[in-house]
Parts: sequence; C-alpha cells; structure tokens
Amino acid sequence: MKKLIYTLSAVVCFIAVMSFTPETKNVIGIYTAAPAGPGHIQLNLKYDHTFIYQDVSNTNKQVMVYGRWNEDGEYVTLKDYVTTFNLHDKWQITNSGNTVKARIGTTYCTLQKQPGC
Repeated sequence: MKKLIYTLSAVVCFIAVMSFTPETKNVIGIYTAAPAGPGHIQLNLKYDHTFIYQDVSNTNKQVMVYGRWNEDGEYVTLKDYVTTFNLHDKWQITNSGNTVKARIGTTYCTLQKQPGC
C-alpha cells in the first residue's frame, strides 16, 4: 500500500512540475506581413542567429538590413545592424512562435511565419 501511495505521489509531482514548463517556441524561419511579392515586409531569422529584414512597402525607400538577433523570453531583439531608417528591432513572440509583433511609436506590425520555414 505504501508503495502505491509513493508511486502515485511521484506521478502527481511529475505532472505538476511539467505543467509549469514554459512553452517551446521555434522562432527560426521567415515571417511576412503579406504574400510574397512587391509591397511587403519580411523578417528572416536564421539558425546562426543572423537576420535579414526587408521592407519594400515604400518603393522609394526600400530597406534591406542584415544583422544578428537574440531571443530573450518572449521577445526577439534585432542587433548589430546599420540603417538610417526606423526599424522594428524588438519583436514579441506569440502563437507558439508562429507570429511576431512589433511597434514603433504608433505604427504596429504583425508578421506571420510562412509554412515550411
């Protein structure tokens, strides 16, 4: 009887500990705000912690920025890049890593991870 109680207690403790384990988020991939083509924003987070940020929504001010990224909890921060344009450099990870959101002032941007990336 004692063995059964100890076994059940161990199982309950294991389940309790696992319920507090943080959700795994795979942020590596390509995120876009619109279907591929002209007039879209794209963020490519690579395995080696480098990124490519491309914004061609304004054909007169097309932006392509390269740099490094870092994941800190529920945020991805873009760093080590050079640009003269305002860049969304802090992205909130949501939806198990399938969506990233950013804000500069009153401008909000939401990107969705592309399937197969």
